[in-house]
Amino acid sequence: MSINKSYSVGEVAKQTGLTVRTLQHYDNVGLLPPSGRTEGGRRFYTDRDMLTLSQIVFYKSVGIQLSDIRYKLSDAPSLVETEAVFTEQMKVLLRKIDELHGAVTVLTSALDTVKKGKEPQFETLAVLIRALEGGSLADWVDFKFDPALEGALENSEIYTLTGAMDFYHTMRKIFADAIALQQSGAAASDAEVQNLGKRWWEEIILKVTAGNDEGAIAALTVNNDRSNWPEADRKLFEQAEPFIEIALGAYIAANNIEVPAAMMGGETR
Repeated sequence: MSINKSYSVGEVAKQTGLTVRTLQHYDNVGLLPPSGRTEGGRRFYTDRDMLTLSQIVFYKSVGIQLSDIRYKLSDAPSLVETEAVFTEQMKVLLRKIDELHGAVTVLTSALDTVKKGKEPQFETLAVLIRALEGGSLADWVDFKFDPALEGALENSEIYTLTGAMDFYHTMRKIFADAIALQQSGAAASDAEVQNLGKRWWEEIILKVTAGNDEGAIAALTVNNDRSNWPEADRKLFEQAEPFIEIALGAYIAANNIEVPAAMMGGETR
């Protein structure tokens, strides 16, 4: 890229939509000092500065703090460097999304109680807040999934980022609902418990296993590797699991569903 052409602060502001004050601030904090000044003392920028500025604008737009951006700038970032920056920031944003989603899950539980004409049980809500705290899809980015499972899911919507986020949030919502129902003393015969079992069967088990034994065997590799799960999600699942099993068993029995052995990790039900 040529670095001979120069641009005034006003020209840069016009091309980028940034204000002159913002460009001056980037200079003052050492993020984007101009390549030089005219004889009259006015700042001017080069094509290389414009490349740097485009990186700054992008990184800032995805939520990276100015204080962190300076360490990510490069005159000619390699694909490896770019991938690392994007992956790192994706994890940051996923954590923010999951934190908000956890709060929405707790509020939804509280609203459902109020809409039924009952007083919200704040002790239960506190339990949910603690249970959902800290978990994020970002923590699963480096988890080593079994190749057989990846192969089984590669054509599934779960294999996309949007699909994975939806599946993850659905799963955590079911965990939260299971904990809330357990805290309330709900019985296996209750409609809400039956519905929880139905949701776990249809929205989790069938989606992961694709409804067949081969998918179930592949999916079991994740459960068998539970010791390596991200800690927050492992604790959440272990807290919810006993009641989910009750709800699932009740749903299967009530609807005479024949479940292949591999799909349940045990004998045919």
